[in-house]
Amino acid sequence: MNSVKSTAQFNRIYKKGRYAHTSGFVLYYMKGSENLLGVVASKKVGNAVKRNRAKRLLRASLRDQTIDLAVGSYVLVAKAAIFDLPYENLQEELTTALKKVGAVVAS
Repeated sequence: MNSVKSTAQFNRIYKKGRYAHTSGFVLYYMKGSENLLGVVASKKVGNAVKRNRAKRLLRASLRDQTIDLAVGSYVLVAKAAIFDLPYENLQEELTTALKKVGAVVAS
């Protein structure tokens, strides 16, 4: 997956995309012609070490998904509570959020 890089790209996904809130993160998804991924962690999550860890957890969780993802733009926004979740629960929440926003290819 390529990266979402510009503020304009993030804002377009926030405004036009579908979203799902979970206890550990917010997922935004917008259909598109190419796969893009943006991972965000604000200072509310913690210091730089914690923010980077939160982003690594979200990237790994998306990479480890066993379901087929639809083509489009994804933005994952970490919440401070992400550190309270075991990795298995984070995986379950991500699967549920992906299904909720319609980012799963029907098999």
